[in-house]
Amino acid sequence: FIIKSRGGAGGAKKAAAKRKAGEEVVVVEPTAADKEGLLDEEAEDGRSLHIGLGVSPNGSMTLELFHLWIEHFLQCCLLPGQGKGGQPVFLFLDGHASRWSLAGLAKLRAHNVFVLCVPSHTTVWSQPNDNGPNAMAKSYIGRELEKSGRIPEACKGGAVFNRIYRRAFMAMSDQLEKDRGGAGSNTITSAWVKVGLGPLLNKECAAWRAAIRHFGSASVVGVAEGAMFRAVQQ
Repeated sequence: FIIKSRGGAGGAKKAAAKRKAGEEVVVVEPTAADKEGLLDEEAEDGRSLHIGLGVSPNGSMTLELFHLWIEHFLQCCLLPGQGKGGQPVFLFLDGHASRWSLAGLAKLRAHNVFVLCVPSHTTVWSQPNDNGPNAMAKSYIGRELEKSGRIPEACKGGAVFNRIYRRAFMAMSDQLEKDRGGAGSNTITSAWVKVGLGPLLNKECAAWRAAIRHFGSASVVGVAEGAMFRAVQQ
């Protein structure tokens, strides 16, 4: 799900002021240029990638866009037999303010999707995307940018960027499938294991061990690793 920026910091402040005043914040619709070469119906490759698209003032998720993202998740991300009337799904999110929509969370619950928020501001300690997948995505986009030779145009975020992003997304998806089919794991599954949220929950996972060692050695918390780890377990 890509969020494009339109409106800048000023637009974001205005939207925040409207929310605080209880006024409606209108979601900006993507333009034809935003979509060109990106969405399945706009692409020439014939692949079904189910990429979602939204627009916000600063390119960040908002409370309003979160509802669109939920629709996208329910329509494109659940596997057959999951969700409403089927198997339950656990959805892990970070604690960003845009997630705190009672209506949005209720809609997910109505579709048998249970939301769990990992601790905020813990980056690589507890968030799977920060343990490899985000870096992998940046690497693939960077390669496609270099191959295209059109970096200045791509930075404008229009059709040139869209096609580059889509090629990168396809290449990364194909590699992830290849890795999982061969080794049985890939960058995404390994990241979930590292933060203790793999098929078997692991309270002694590598990411949390590393975080505890780091802060223990830096005397930020002022306690020994063993004592800190027991506190985390509790």
